[in-house]
Amino acid sequence: MQIGCMVTLKGHTAASQTENESKDRGVFLCEYIPLSNPYKINDTIVLHIKNVWIEKHWRYGSRWNDTYTYDGYQLIIETEEKDLIGYDWNWYIGVNTNAYIRECGKKCLISDFEKIPDDTLKWQVQNKRNLIDSRPKIIIGEFILRKK
Repeated sequence: MQIGCMVTLKGHTAASQTENESKDRGVFLCEYIPLSNPYKINDTIVLHIKNVWIEKHWRYGSRWNDTYTYDGYQLIIETEEKDLIGYDWNWYIGVNTNAYIRECGKKCLISDFEKIPDDTLKWQVQNKRNLIDSRPKIIIGEFILRKK
């Protein structure tokens, strides 16, 4: 099968590139906002949040515009590329495998939820990635979002 602009691998998991795409695909649930913007995690880490939303988990169908939802939800955070320099190596949002935020692109972060999240979401920020290691985490800040 040739993969091009109009054909995708059926069943491939996906995340919307924009809030508008999320709405167009019918998976959008709600927006979240940071407590401040830019969001200062500590003296050296600052996130310029462009957009944050929750959508249903979804997969592509045979064509680009096919959308199939499945159990669970995902939080998508749009920020600036320069804000994520060192992410996953020098700092990381989350301290365990049950509640963490991973990269989903050069300007995007994502997290998964089994159920619709609370109105306020809070994560600890650690230096370096240390999710499964039992060694103590070094907490360097926190990241908080609230439902808009």
